This record gives sequence, C-alpha cells and structure tokens, in this order.
Amino acid sequence: MNKQDAIERIKKISEYPATYPCAIVRTPNAIEVIKSINEPQINDEQAWNKIAEAYPETVQSLRITLDHAVFGHKDELQKVKVPAFVAEKMKRYKSALWMLSSEYFDTSSEVDSDELANWIDQNSETFFRAWLDGYEVEEEPKYRVNIGGLYLKEPLADTNDFTISMTWNKDYAYPFDSWNMAREHTSELGGTVEKV
Repeated sequence: MNKQDAIERIKKISEYPATYPCAIVRTPNAIEVIKSINEPQINDEQAWNKIAEAYPETVQSLRITLDHAVFGHKDELQKVKVPAFVAEKMKRYKSALWMLSSEYFDTSSEVDSDELANWIDQNSETFFRAWLDGYEVEEEPKYRVNIGGLYLKEPLADTNDFTISMTWNKDYAYPFDSWNMAREHTSELGGTVEKV
C-alpha cells in the first residue's frame, strides 16, 4: 500500500460522531494502516542524488553544511593558506565585505591594494574560504647568500665597519625575506642566492 491508499483507508475507518467537530481514528486501526505502507527505504546516496538534482551547482557545499550542522560531524574544517600580505589586511577588518569595500573596490586606497586585488581576482574561492573556515599564513620563502662555500651571517650595514660576518654552517646563514635583497648582497660580493 502506498501513502495515497493509506490516506483513503484512514478516511474510510474514521468515525464522525455528531458531538465532535472532527473525525476520530482509533489508534490500533491507525497503526495497522501505517504498518501496511510499503515505501521503499531511501539510502544516503539516493538522498544526496535527489539533492544534487535540485541544487546541481551547490550540492557539495550544501552537503558539507548539512554534515556539520545536521549530522553533527565534528571534522576539523580545512583552513586555507593565504600569503602574509593578505593575512595582514584580513586582520584589519571584521568581515570580507568591509575588506572588499575598503581595499578592493576603493580605487583611491593604497598602492599595495593592486597586489591584493590581483590576488583576490585569482584566488576568490580561497579568499572567501579563509573568511568562513579560517586561514593559515603561507610561509614566505627565505633566501641566503652563498659566497665561495661560505654563507653571509648578517646583512651588510651602511657603516664604516668593513667587517663581513660569514659562516660555514648554512643553518646560521642570515635568512633574507626577499630574493631581491639577497641578490643585492651578491652583486656587491659575488656569489649566489639560494632558497632556504
């Protein structure tokens, strides 16, 4: 028996006493009708396929949301990695909307906003995932200067002291933040720039 047949059967076994404003169905009779409904059980895969038919472009995000909210899955959200300059900007704002209105759409803002806007254009999904799920700051690459098998231990200073501190151990080499800065030191002393 399907649902429609069950509804019709309940209508037939209902009693309509004159003193009651509604129909009465005896509990044992209702239970008997409910037990006789032969609906096929739907498994999780079939349920998700139904959802996918209704929401084809968002089914994965909907599934993740339901898994966390409804089914109580406590899986750790996967934090995305963002460059340090993006993380610094994100710390200044309370929401992605504020950040976009101040840094992305405001053409009168700082010069470094161009770099940020370009990054957001190329990584929009990562940008919004960072706001929703949290983020980690990407390790910026470091560079060291190798001069004839020795490593620069500290950057050259603009002083009259012509002492150059060097080390054999690359672990003690000075970690330059940018390749250009390390390259400037090799142009003055010779040598090569190595990525740490």
